[in-house]
Order: sequence, then structure tokens, then C-alpha cells
Amino acid sequence: MATEQNKWRRSSALRWSRLIVCGLLSIVAAGFSTSSVAAPCSEGVEITRSFNNGAGWEFCWHTRAESGPTLTNIFFITRSGTRRQVIKTIGLAALDVSMLDSGSVISHVQSVGIGRAQRTLATSDCPGGSVVASGTANACLAVRPRGYASKHYSTAVQGQALVLSAASSLSSGNYVHRFALADDGSLVAQLGHAGDLVNRTANSQLGWPVVQPGITSEIATAFSVNALWRMDMHLGASANNDAVEVIEAVPSADRLTKTTVVSAMTREFAVRIDANRKRTWRVVDRDTLNSNSQPISYELAPVESGQVLRNPQRINWSDNDIYATRYRSCETTTPAISAGCSGSLPAYVNGESIDRADVVLWYRTTLYRLPASEDRGTQRMKFMGFALSPRDWMARDGN
Repeated sequence: MATEQNKWRRSSALRWSRLIVCGLLSIVAAGFSTSSVAAPCSEGVEITRSFNNGAGWEFCWHTRAESGPTLTNIFFITRSGTRRQVIKTIGLAALDVSMLDSGSVISHVQSVGIGRAQRTLATSDCPGGSVVASGTANACLAVRPRGYASKHYSTAVQGQALVLSAASSLSSGNYVHRFALADDGSLVAQLGHAGDLVNRTANSQLGWPVVQPGITSEIATAFSVNALWRMDMHLGASANNDAVEVIEAVPSADRLTKTTVVSAMTREFAVRIDANRKRTWRVVDRDTLNSNSQPISYELAPVESGQVLRNPQRINWSDNDIYATRYRSCETTTPAISAGCSGSLPAYVNGESIDRADVVLWYRTTLYRLPASEDRGTQRMKFMGFALSPRDWMARDGN
């Protein structure tokens, strides 16, 4: 492992600074408030923000040594003023980099720790926003336009999102962690990767030719960045009355029509994405209804699923795309690394009930990096991620 990690080099400070600015985006002025360890934050910094449409978010953020930037106690306030909790904790549970030529894997949470490699941002790294500190770590916090919130002929409404971004420099490259909390109640989590091209191979099937003066046969090795996200859901007043449903569009035998099928998942599970059935998952609060008497929920749709790594021999959680478990205090990373804890994600799925329970979702994303000549020296920043969106959280949009 050490030999493999030594093959990678960290970017220079100047090069990394340019990547930070690129990754954090050019953002408009913020207008949020922060306070250190204020209720409901047991640790970290409380962030509150109201948008132009009247909606808003409240949450806490801090950096964990192993898994990096983490949001906790996340509340969404609708335009009509309804305030409900959505998530208890969201952050990375694993970050594994797999080399195409050797199959070797660098497990950053298990080895160095993502939070320990978090970089200190300067004001210049956060254009248009503010750098906020939590302990010894800091992040860029700003509001940016998210494009059309709605459009009907000549009537158009522009949306906003509160974006929190942080950066880490690891042996496999440089990473930008980004959470975007929008004025429509959606939450997008993303991880961006960039860094020097240092691994080379003589096999053209394991990479891509990278033109460099004086070298005519250089081939940069391809690799996969594999992130596992953990979401401890907490809908409404209690975390202990949630449940999980899978929503599918099931094709008819002649494939001319599709039927919407909603199935309750009452036990812990590990499954793969099914693009043909348009499979999504939602966490439902069994006791809280909107004004239309529908149970409130948040839905995870795998809209970025074109790249997948299946390598269960080296990364045992990579054989499935989404897991759902009952909350256990030891089950925060995979493998478990907290004192007195053991096991890994496949073993966490052991048949416990997740009906009227504190539900934890685990979701895999993969970013396949096949270098190009444009990546010589410094690879371009590319992102992967997913979105959580309200479903029946309100009786109609914004209320």
C-alpha cells in the first residue's frame, strides 16, 4: 500500500489554489449567519440561511478526522414557514481509489483520514463567499444561482442554493467536497477530483497516451475514484418512525407501457441500480402528513450512474449501489474504525427491521478517470454526486 501511495505526488500550492477556485465556483454574495457550537449543534458551527423565495435551511457542519466534512442536524424551512428536520448526519463513509493496471486500492478513510488531509482555504479560494471555520478546519460558504426554479412561457423564476465547499489533498489527488442546499428543499452532495498525473503504464489498454515533449510513448494509467456516502435520515420530529420504499416503473410484457409499483422495504437491504425500471428510493415518515394527508418523504434518485466499479474482492461494498440499515453507533464508516467497533458495510446488513426505525442510507458513486492529453500535468476537476429531493414534503411546491 505504501509503495502504491508513493507513486502519487501532491500538487504544488499554486496549482492546487487554481483548482480550488475552479472547484468552488464563482459565487454571488452569501448573506447567511453562523455561530460556534450553537443549538442544535453538539459540535461544529451552526449555519442558517433564508432565500429570496422565503425558504431556508438550518444545519451544523464540522470536519471528522476520518471521513472529512460532515453536515448534521439539517432542517428545511418551507416558504410558508414549516420547519422540519430532514437528516441527522450526512458525509463520506469510504473513499477508495482503484488503479486499473494493478487493481490495488488506496482506502483514504481507513489509512490517512480525509479530515486530517483537509486544506486551509484562503479568502482567494472562496470568490464571492465567506470562509468559515469549525475548529481547525474551514470551508467556503456562499449562495449561488441554480438556474430556473420554474418556467412557464414568459414567466420564469430563478432559484438559489447555499453551497458549502471544503478541500482535501490526499495521496491519490486533490478533492473538493461540496454540499448544495437549494431553495426547493433539495440537497446535492458532490465530490470533485483533480491532481497530478504521475502513474504510467506501458500497456495502452490500461490508460491513454498523454503527449509530452521529448516522450512519444507515455501512457497515463486509468483509475476509479469510489465514494460511499452515509445519510442518517431523520424526517420530522422523530427518527424512529421512518421507513423505506422503492419506486419502480415496471415495463409491460410488450414494453409499450410501464406501471408504477411502490414496495415497502421492511428489512435491511443491499441492491443495485436498475435504470430500466427507473428505480428510486424514498425514506418516509410514517406519522407526519402534509396538508393533502400524504406521508412526507425524501427521495434518492440515481441520476449519475453511468460509471460503476464492481470489485468486491478489493472493495467489499462495491458490489451493490445502495444499502439501507438500522442505525447503530458503530456503523459510521466501512470498515468500522471507531474504538471498540468492527465489521464493514456488507456485514451491517444483517436482516434487522427498518420499518418504523432510525434508517441509514448508504449510496455509492464512481468517477472513472481515463486521462487525456489535456490532463497532462494537472488533471481537470471532475465531479460525482447525487441528490436528495422532497417528495410530498409539501402539499404543493414551496408550501
